Order: sequence, then structure tokens, then C-alpha cells
Amino acid sequence: MACALYVIGKKKSILDKINRPSSYASSRTKKDARGTRKIDEWLNRQNLGLHAREFLVLLLVIGTLPMLVGFLFRLPPVLCLGLSMAGVSFFFIWVRFKNNKDNAKKEEQMEQFLLDLNANLYSNPNVINCIIKAAQQIDHPLKREFEMVIDENRRGVLLNDCLRHMIHRNNSPLIETVLLGFMAANDKGADLIRFLDSQIAYMREKRSLRNYIHILSSGPRYTSYLIMLIPVASIFVLSLINRNFIQILFSDIGFAVMAYAAISYLAGIFLINKIVNIHEKRRH
Repeated sequence: MACALYVIGKKKSILDKINRPSSYASSRTKKDARGTRKIDEWLNRQNLGLHAREFLVLLLVIGTLPMLVGFLFRLPPVLCLGLSMAGVSFFFIWVRFKNNKDNAKKEEQMEQFLLDLNANLYSNPNVINCIIKAAQQIDHPLKREFEMVIDENRRGVLLNDCLRHMIHRNNSPLIETVLLGFMAANDKGADLIRFLDSQIAYMREKRSLRNYIHILSSGPRYTSYLIMLIPVASIFVLSLINRNFIQILFSDIGFAVMAYAAISYLAGIFLINKIVNIHEKRRH
């Protein structure tokens, strides 16, 4: 009987060791989860509405599709690789452009949200109820952000933590400044109505300064657009003068020249936009 119990116990310990995940596997799983969480946070900040796996699949498709098209037309491998890199680069440029556009729209809606919140606080001192009423009167995409804040608060998360999550989801210095000030005023028991009045005045002054800077930088911006059209116009004029010019462009040397021109073209667009566009840096 003792031998039988010993054998059963030994067998159970061996099975537990087999079924127990190794330390390497568990550490690898934690690293993968951490990497997936970072990608999800970046996707939330870019307002893409995708999960990490969906984003990686989309990035793989965007990277391989131009390469397959290049191989289909029997282009050189170097040019196919360049097309793949260009596709991925254009995708990230589009993501940044979309993110800036969404953030600008949210910042415009934030002023109206603060006005509605301020009006609701006159009749109801409950902050979360006022946020719910103010969120019902605005449009997307800012409405979606406050709906997520309200949903988290209903699940038991503190209001300040919900607003802090909203700051991390958005890559907007203005939203960060307004929400951090609102959280501090709410914690210290300050007069929220007076605070919101000062925030609304700050946003209006900021918008007027931004419009003034936009007017001052409009000349260099339009000049940059004209400079970007010069290579296209030059190719068009040369093709009219020399009929063989297009055939030369599609040779091996022509492909190398076009690749160099495209890289220089994109670098020029990036540098000029950096010069004429002024953006605030987000605090971390």
C-alpha cells in the first residue's frame, strides 16, 4: 500500500513538472504581451481602431504587395525592395496625417465640450453627471473618447484615472493640458466653473495665435508646393522635347535615377513641412 501511494505521488509530481510551463516560455509570453500592449497603446494614440495583430497583418500586406507587383512586371529586385519600403513609408505618413487631422478635430470640439460642461455645472455640482450630459451634445471623435471615460467610470475606475487613460490614448498637448488642469482642480476642490472659464479663454487665445502663425507661414508653404511641382513639370516638358526620354527613364539607370529622385523628393517635403509647420511637443 505504501509503495502504491509512493508511485502515485511520484507520477503526479512528474505530470505536474511536465504540464508546468518553463521559465523561458513564461518570460517569452510576458515579453510578447508587453510588446503587444505597447503596439496597442500606439494604435490608440494614432486613432486607428486596430488591434496589434490586425495592424501587423496590414503592415505585412502593405509591405509585400508593391514587391509582388514589381516582380510581376519583372522589375529589378532592388527596385522591388524600394517599392516595398516606399509603400510602408507612405502608410506611416498617412497614419501621421490622419492622426494630426483627428487631433485637430478633437481640439476644436474640446472648446464646445468645456462650454457645455461649464453650463451643466451651474445647475448640477456632480462632475460625472455633467460630463455625461456634455458628452451627449458633442460629435465624434471626441464623443467616443468621453464615452470610454464614462464606461470605465461605471466599471469602478476613478474619474482621474479615466481621464489619465484618455490622455495616454491621445497625442494632443492641448487635451493633455486641459485634462491635467481639470484633474488638479477637481482634486484640490477648486471652483471648477472659474477654472473652465480660464481654460476656454486659454483655448481661444491659443487658436488666435495659431491662425496668426498660419498666416505668416502661408507664403513659405505655398512656395514649397511650387518647388515640389518643378520636377514633375520638368519631366513633362522633357518628354515633349525628346520622345526617347520616357524610354530612358524605364531603363536600369532610369530606375536608379527615379529612386534617388523620389527619396530626395520625400526628404524635401519632410524638411520643408518641418520648417513651416510648428507643433507642440507632448510631455511624457
